[in-house]
Amino acid sequence: NRYIGIDLNPNEIGISIKEDDKILEVRKYILNIKENNHNKVEYEMYLISKKISQIFKSYNCKFIFIEDLTIKSENHEKGKLYNRTINQWIRNKFINNLEKRINAVSGKLYKINPAYSSFIGNVMYQFDDSINASLEIARRGYNVIIIKNKKFYPEFNLSSLKDQWKEYFNDGIKSWKEFYLIIKNLKLKYRVS
Repeated sequence: NRYIGIDLNPNEIGISIKEDDKILEVRKYILNIKENNHNKVEYEMYLISKKISQIFKSYNCKFIFIEDLTIKSENHEKGKLYNRTINQWIRNKFINNLEKRINAVSGKLYKINPAYSSFIGNVMYQFDDSINASLEIARRGYNVIIIKNKKFYPEFNLSSLKDQWKEYFNDGIKSWKEFYLIIKNLKLKYRVS
C-alpha cells in the first residue's frame, strides 16, 4: 500500500511517499531554470527521475500519482499557450523517463486530475507548496484509482483544517470549490513557502 505523489512546477518538484493515509517521507527538488540552459534543465530532470525511481524501489512502492497537466480550456489559445509554457521545462520527457523507470520495476504511474490540488494541499498540510500539493495528488490517486472509493476531493470540514483558516471563517462553507472562491475573492494567500 505504498505510493508516491508528485507535484510538478517549472522550478521545483514536490514528492510525498505514503502508506495508506500515513506520510512516510516528503522531498522537494529545485530546478535551476534561471540559467535558461535547456540541456542543463533536461539533465537535472533526468537525475530527479532517477532519484524518484530509486526512492520508489527503496520504499517498495507500487504506484506513482502525478499531475495530468494537459489543460483543456474553453479559450483554446489560452490552453495552447499554457501547454507550450509547460512543455518548455521538459515535462513530457520527465514523465516518460520516470514512467519507463517505474515500469521496469513493475510499478504503475497514473496521471491525476490536479483540480484544486495546490489549494487543498496548502490548506490541509503544513509543508511547503509543492509538497502539500503532492500529498493531495497522492491522496486523490490512492482513493480514486486504487481503493476506488471515489473520494476525488477530501471531505470538507472547516474545523479539520489548519488553525490559520479556522479563525477567519464560519461553518457556512460547504465545499472546497466554495472555500477556494472565497479565499480567491478575499485575495488571501494560501500557498505555503
